[in-house]
Amino acid sequence: MPLMSCRTSSVFNKLTLIVSPIGGGKTRYLSNLNLPSPHCGVVTSSNIEKTIYHIKDLAGGEERLLLSEAYLPNARRFGRFFVLEETFDWANERIISNLEASKAVVFDEIGRIEIEGWGLKSSFLKALRTPAIEIYAAVRDTLLDQVLKTFDLEERIARIMHL
Repeated sequence: MPLMSCRTSSVFNKLTLIVSPIGGGKTRYLSNLNLPSPHCGVVTSSNIEKTIYHIKDLAGGEERLLLSEAYLPNARRFGRFFVLEETFDWANERIISNLEASKAVVFDEIGRIEIEGWGLKSSFLKALRTPAIEIYAAVRDTLLDQVLKTFDLEERIARIMHL
């Protein structure tokens, strides 16, 4: 009798990737989704100059500073930005604590930071292991292949929406 293996892909949830270039409308699309209640996750917002970004918890409505081009004490340098890892810790905690009771979860976005192993990676992986939940994740078009490979998503995707 052949050995059977259990893979994460056997979890029954619905994964939708929202894909576009930078500035292509991923956040706007996610913000305007008609999500089933209850839902959780995060969306980001920026100032007009795109030099400061905040992240908003969809379950509770709280918003926190995430990254800035200006120096932030206790922040991690990532490209041109200073990133507050404590804000990612807070966002992961908020998402994970609401997953079991939610019908849908939003990730704005899964990108370079998550590919490197931090950011929203822990809550994204937990969502992928949560049965019967709709997952919506924004992914930059230039990072799609890397995200698919890093998180072994090829067989998990229900739909890819190219904006």
